[in-house]
This record gives sequence, structure tokens and C-alpha cells, in this order.
Amino acid sequence: CPYHCAFCYSPRLWGKYRKLSPERVLAEIGHLVEKYKVRNIRFQDDTFTFDKNRCLKILEGIKTKKWNIELYMHTRFDCIDEDIVEAYVKAGGKNIYFGLESGSQALRMSMDKNRVANKEILKICRTVKNYDLNLGLWLIFGYPGETDEDVQMTYNLVSEIKPDEVNCN
Repeated sequence: CPYHCAFCYSPRLWGKYRKLSPERVLAEIGHLVEKYKVRNIRFQDDTFTFDKNRCLKILEGIKTKKWNIELYMHTRFDCIDEDIVEAYVKAGGKNIYFGLESGSQALRMSMDKNRVANKEILKICRTVKNYDLNLGLWLIFGYPGETDEDVQMTYNLVSEIKPDEVNCN
């Protein structure tokens, strides 16, 4: 992940952001599908959609190959739009997970997390749900400085989103 959220180990563990070319990703998926009959692919990138052009090339390649696979991905609210969601569904996308972390924008900002407002988060989640995708959220509780009010804001936002799955840390 190219971001540096205050709570995250990823940049310190992996160093600089690196990515495989769309051609290389498609070749690896093709190998798994054709040789091992894999039917589920999880893009384990912290932010699969960070490079929109690369993401769309990979999704178009999967769709063109007609591999009949189910896809799962992680991303951020500030790295997705309806073009990506639509391409993801056409390629076999079934699950999208977002790092919401908190329903409190002030707490997210203290985490150096994205600056997406809650109303925009709700709009993105509605788009995902309109495409009949499973929606998952990652949350953090007990972050330094978190108040009871922040926890209530998280509860309220998650209640409004109505995700299919929630992972709490």
C-alpha cells in the first residue's frame, strides 16, 4: 500500500509500494485457473484499486478470458468509483472490503487515514450494494484518543451502511 496510515505495519514491513504489471497478474491467474482449476481469486493487495488504470486492465483481462472465477478485493473509499465497481462485477467480483476504521472523521484523520466524508462513504457503499456485491468493513476499536462518542459514531455509520461482514481490530 502506498499510504502511511498511523496504525498500519504495511509500509514498514514491505518498504516501497511495488506492483506487478497487469500482464503478469493475468498470467499468474491464468496459470492458477488452467493448471489447478482455481475458481476463487483474492487480491491480497491492501489497495487493489490504487492504480485505476492497472486495476481496470486486470479486470478487463479477466473478463475477456472468460475464466468464470469469483473475485475478492480490499480497497479504500478514496480509491474507488463506479467505473471500477462495474468492471469488477463484470470480471466476476463478489466481495469488496474497505478499511473504514472508524465512523468518526476526526479519528480517521488522526490515523492519517483518508479524508472521505461519511456521506461519501455511504454513497460508495450504496453503489457497491446496488451491484449486489458482498460488502465488508474493517474497523479499529481502542485507537489512542478514541472516545465513547467516536465508538457511537462508528456504530451509527455501520448501522446505516448495513455491511455483510465486519472485522474488528
